[in-house]
Amino acid sequence: MNTSPKASKKACIRIILRFPWSHHAGGAEGIWRVYRGSVSAKDINASNTDGQLLRQSRNLPELLLWLVMNGIWDRRTQIGFQAKESTLTAAYVQDILEFMLDFFPPIDVAHISNEELIRNSEVRRLFVIINLGERNPTQEIHRLDLVYCTSWGEYFAEQPTGKVNKTNTLRFCLDRLPHAGKEGIPNLKVYTPSRKTGLAGDRKIYVEFEDQIQKIADFFHSAPLPATTSRSYILKSPAGVISLTWNGKEMSAAQFNSFEDFFRKRETGKLHRAEIGVAPSNTDLPVAQAIAAVLQLNIIQVIMHDIGTKVRIYISDEMGGTIFLSMDKSAWPAYAAQLGIVLGNIVEKLKVEPWRVKAKMPVPEFAFYHTLSFGPQNNQYQVKDVTMNYLQSIENKKIGKGHVHVSEKMTKDGKRAMVFEIDGETFTSLQHGDGIFRSVAEYMYNLTSRKKYISISGLSLPLGYRKKQCPQGGKTYHFLIYKNLLERKLNEALSAL
Repeated sequence: MNTSPKASKKACIRIILRFPWSHHAGGAEGIWRVYRGSVSAKDINASNTDGQLLRQSRNLPELLLWLVMNGIWDRRTQIGFQAKESTLTAAYVQDILEFMLDFFPPIDVAHISNEELIRNSEVRRLFVIINLGERNPTQEIHRLDLVYCTSWGEYFAEQPTGKVNKTNTLRFCLDRLPHAGKEGIPNLKVYTPSRKTGLAGDRKIYVEFEDQIQKIADFFHSAPLPATTSRSYILKSPAGVISLTWNGKEMSAAQFNSFEDFFRKRETGKLHRAEIGVAPSNTDLPVAQAIAAVLQLNIIQVIMHDIGTKVRIYISDEMGGTIFLSMDKSAWPAYAAQLGIVLGNIVEKLKVEPWRVKAKMPVPEFAFYHTLSFGPQNNQYQVKDVTMNYLQSIENKKIGKGHVHVSEKMTKDGKRAMVFEIDGETFTSLQHGDGIFRSVAEYMYNLTSRKKYISISGLSLPLGYRKKQCPQGGKTYHFLIYKNLLERKLNEALSAL
């Protein structure tokens, strides 16, 4: 930033907004100009300012920052303000200037250490202005201005491009926050108009926005992010939930209809760990908060939430991969026992998964949980480990007949064949071709004399599936998705009988 003459004890500046073309042509802002001394509108219109123009910009916060950091404005400086086309007032501009002066300390660039200068520049203080000059504040964000200083003594003012909404504004702010380091999270301030501006009626939007940014930043950066790990933070929005994800390199944002929609759709199948956080609230997403609080890596977690006649099932695998299911409450006990069998089989497969063996990963466990409501109105939740309640039903289920195991075997001539094994009976794709699912369905129908849903108890991932879906290696998510694919084909064949 360029330096300019310091303000005297009774210095005077005049800030004027001018539109040199038709008012708001093309939606563009006018030009803000700042003059030194007392300058009349007549002088300006006649271009008779004798070099009094100090600076001009279309970005008002940038212009105000320049005045503060160059010492042209301080609390002794008188301001003349002329901007009939704008909703801004002199009191509002004066208020922002005072906030900037208090928030940004003077930086002596000559005293910045060489060690600091050879490192990448990091944001140290972030000043946020939302809905600049809006006369009737709402709880929606229509404009965002950022002003920040860096470890190199630089100052910047920025606005996001494109659509301005809560998701994009949060992401834009968080993109400018640094990784965790010895300096920690930078100082953050969302400008809240003071009473003298006449705009201090409802402070909720400012307080909540600052609180949200700070909590998300703490979740992302308060601890170093392990390699191949991402962190997703969920918060309520009018349209559902917002997901903000940090992978150590870039920030991404997405909108989902609900937390359940997030749990179902956010998993990409990539071989990386995922951590999930949910915005704390007494009213928003209480079940999601309880679930996120118990999620941990290297445990395959099955969480059941009872909603009356139905149950919601949240599955988080050993790397944080997520799956969501919903079913009739009456179907849950049998499904849980069958799921326990297949998870036990998957754990055995994961023990010898090549990438896990190479990385010396510990053997994962699996566990079942229930959500429990409490509080005066039963609107608060906790999640309890109830694995022991399920172990006996899982063992009892193993004793019965009709367990379907799926594998892939290579023939002597190098061909790969899908193999179904059921109680000693074997069905291969070499024998049955495309009709293998119908053949298995017929066997199961004859075994039970009814069209009972066919579940798979054990499986391995075939080479073709691995190459396409998980070339780096498999995890529980891949096994369960492949299981669901096979079960769908089997039960479609069963329905067609």
